[in-house]
Amino acid sequence: MTEPTTYRAQITLRPGVGWVLFVMVPGRVADWPTQDFLTIDGRPPTIADRSRALESLGYRLADPAAAWEWVETQDGAECAPQTGDAPVNLSAAVTVVATDAP
Repeated sequence: MTEPTTYRAQITLRPGVGWVLFVMVPGRVADWPTQDFLTIDGRPPTIADRSRALESLGYRLADPAAAWEWVETQDGAECAPQTGDAPVNLSAAVTVVATDAP
């Protein structure tokens, strides 16, 4: 039996938009499956909310026990050292498979 194809799902906070979950699949970025989460307070969607969103897009966690891996970055950090004064951007990622995968 062959292993199912895995993809990366990521959630990130976009200013003025809210949290956006997307699945990175081959092809154009514009064609990636996405789900928006409108939040008033900026809190990330719960794990259950993220799981339901993935399911609605046709994906599930590759490992049901996997944890979302959170990362913080700063705008322009690739060009300059991070400082303690700049705001951070949060994102999280997890490995997923199509819901019809074995």
